[in-house]
Amino acid sequence: MEQLVHDAATATTEEICRHATKRAHIELADSEEAGTAKLQKDSPRFFRSLIIAEAEQNIAPETAFADLLSVLNPLHNDRLEHGVEPADAKAAEPLIPAQPVDATAEEKLELNSMLLIARQGSDPPSDQVLYFGSLIAQLRGENWRFDA
Repeated sequence: MEQLVHDAATATTEEICRHATKRAHIELADSEEAGTAKLQKDSPRFFRSLIIAEAEQNIAPETAFADLLSVLNPLHNDRLEHGVEPADAKAAEPLIPAQPVDATAEEKLELNSMLLIARQGSDPPSDQVLYFGSLIAQLRGENWRFDA
């Protein structure tokens, strides 16, 4: 499973690099130093184009990183789904036991927090916005507030 996730991340990185290299007009004849310089010069434009693709007219410095992740995460997920072989899909089947899993309330809370809470907004935490699942954060004593 770890290898599958790693391979998907590598495929995502390769795809991003392929597009970034093309946009930077890197040629086979370029030295490594020249190619790196071109890539470093054009990379901000490339990543900005990804942010714009997500944010459209709502582009803002405060949400730029979240917008970038909103583009990159589905790319990774797509590569992950395409990398699954029939044997991989069956690998999780033995993990479903015949008997229920005993989990403490704290373990359930930790797992739910990991799955349902994505911090959004800016620091300090008092500026965070309450999103789906954030009630769990309140139960944990984290300093979140609700903005309707």
